[in-house]
Amino acid sequence: MLVATPLILTASGCGSDIITPSTATLNGTWIRPNEVPGSHESWTLAVTGNAVAGTGDWSGEACCGGTIAITGTLANEGIHLDLTVVTTVGNPRPAFHEHFDGTLPSQNVLEGLLTPDGVPAAEIRMQRQ
Repeated sequence: MLVATPLILTASGCGSDIITPSTATLNGTWIRPNEVPGSHESWTLAVTGNAVAGTGDWSGEACCGGTIAITGTLANEGIHLDLTVVTTVGNPRPAFHEHFDGTLPSQNVLEGLLTPDGVPAAEIRMQRQ
């Protein structure tokens, strides 16, 4: 019994701390914290079954701003979103696309990798507002 006890303790500490995304855990407004002053990004998400839809807005420091259209899915404890970013304020430019793959490590934090078209992925964190 003494040999088995450490194995049981080790196994019990290996569980996932990821929160399963759902209507209750994902619906609402999320903001990117600690942005440069004058910059802002927010997403408002709504889940129906395994489908995610949403809108957002963004602004850059002394630059421009616009809207974000969001579609996606929930699968395997993950959140998979496609974002279409449109500039509506400042220098007009064509819309561009980003893809987000992430998880909910806590009730109020959404984090993962954001991959803009043609650019390497970057880690981002969104916080429930």
